Amino acid sequence: MKTKSSREFKRSIHSRSNRRGFASYAYFYLEKEKGRALPKPRASIRIALVYPNTYEIGMANLGFQTVYRLFNAHPHVQCERIFLYPPPWDQEIRTLESGTSIARFDFIGFSIAYELDILNAVQLLKQGGIPPLVKERTEAHPIVFFGGVLGGLNPSPLLPFADAFLAGEGEGIIEKIADSLVQYRKGKYVKQQRLEALAQIEGIFVQGISHTVTQHVVKSLEAWPTYTSIITPFSHFANMMVIELSRGCPWHCYFCAGSKVYHPFRVRSPESVLEIVKHYNPGASRIGLESVGLSDYPGLEDLCDTLLHMGLTLSFSSLRVDRISFRFLEILQKANLRSFTLAPESGSEQIRKRIRKGISDAQLNESIERLSQSPIQNLKLYFLLGLPGEGIEEAESIVQTVLRIRDIFCKNHPKRKIRVSINTFIPKPWTEFQWAGMAPESELKKKWEILRKGFEGVSQIEWIPKNFRNEKLQALIARGDERVGLAIYDKVMHGISWENAFRFHGVNPKEVHEEKSFLHPLPWDFIQTQIPKSTLWTRYQAYCKNTKEDLWVKQH
Repeated sequence: MKTKSSREFKRSIHSRSNRRGFASYAYFYLEKEKGRALPKPRASIRIALVYPNTYEIGMANLGFQTVYRLFNAHPHVQCERIFLYPPPWDQEIRTLESGTSIARFDFIGFSIAYELDILNAVQLLKQGGIPPLVKERTEAHPIVFFGGVLGGLNPSPLLPFADAFLAGEGEGIIEKIADSLVQYRKGKYVKQQRLEALAQIEGIFVQGISHTVTQHVVKSLEAWPTYTSIITPFSHFANMMVIELSRGCPWHCYFCAGSKVYHPFRVRSPESVLEIVKHYNPGASRIGLESVGLSDYPGLEDLCDTLLHMGLTLSFSSLRVDRISFRFLEILQKANLRSFTLAPESGSEQIRKRIRKGISDAQLNESIERLSQSPIQNLKLYFLLGLPGEGIEEAESIVQTVLRIRDIFCKNHPKRKIRVSINTFIPKPWTEFQWAGMAPESELKKKWEILRKGFEGVSQIEWIPKNFRNEKLQALIARGDERVGLAIYDKVMHGISWENAFRFHGVNPKEVHEEKSFLHPLPWDFIQTQIPKSTLWTRYQAYCKNTKEDLWVKQH
């Protein structure tokens, strides 16, 4: 049966939903899912797991799917999902599975992967009849818990809203949370007792009880299979089973939060990956291999060959430019892939070296030449603009690099396309650049103009400028403290302007452009991570001095 296009699907779902109610809306999603957990009518604990964005985005999030699966693996827990719904279903927030109001659950868990999703989380609490602020909630309200990537980076903007949050990885902790909720059930124990029990679990910070928190890290991935347990045609990874091959990255690029928050680099054995496919595949014919450090996965080509021989098709997250071998090209041919992603990050070879990307122009050209001989028709490229110390010429170097790639990749292939994604650099917590300032808007506008002129009217290149206002807001949240969270609250609840919200809570947006000193307190200092702050500072100082000393040794 032919699947509707996304636009047709949404049009039909909204028209039918208006007639039949939320159950009809949910049914159009649920009927296409494979692998969903079975209901437990006698479960003693009910958890609402919330992804504060659309269904399509949330179901593509591997962490969200893993937490859903782990909670539902507990015999006494029923976990149901909530997403950001379109009108009119955004007025009363219910779970997709049973249509139960969010306020009726014992425990609400938010998965936050993106800074701006905090606004959606506050909106969902408001629309669900739950006071977003911790101080306004009572014994009758559910425990509101936050997890996801931001919990291990900078959870300070979440503090006004979170009864508790998890810093770090969830495997081994989700089970303890479930056990604690079952043991200290609502009605038998007061909320304070239940929160005190959660505070005893490693990696969990509880308001009013905890002062610091140590980031939880899974020592070995072998005991924790990580994969999408539900496949659906309406995920951004439609009908694909995504499997995590490794966690962390051995290269530690200075801008990359993923390599730090998921440090150290850990690998799942090929045997374990094949076991996951054999025993847990809910019916997908396409397997997505995911990892921040995918290129450094040992035996990647052998694993791909085995999966292809099993009759499966493959998809990959971004690979390092210098890892496109001739054998990998053969795999692309066998898999008949049409799209591929590379992340040069900079158009300048010198800057790539300084940020530890370490890709030369010659390596880039060679890899693109090889890709030009593959069945790939759509190539996506990621770049950063506004890295510390870069000049105005960086914008021109990006233009020239993309044009050079087009000349190689699209030669004699008029139907091929190159999509260029250029993001403004945002200094992220727990990276070497956490002390750096975001580039001034005036400088970025000049660079964007160079990019516009460079790409305007050029065939086979697609580039859409980003919204600087949103990127600056993202930076303010990424580096903000509780005052930023309170400004978000006023913006969402009262509709006031960002300027007034920040002014009222004493937040100076200009500070996002200022460099910090080592002694300057950072809002995320209360988290204990795997890499000492002093080590990050030493590397940042070396970068600023433009040293050629290789301070990072690749770690496996």
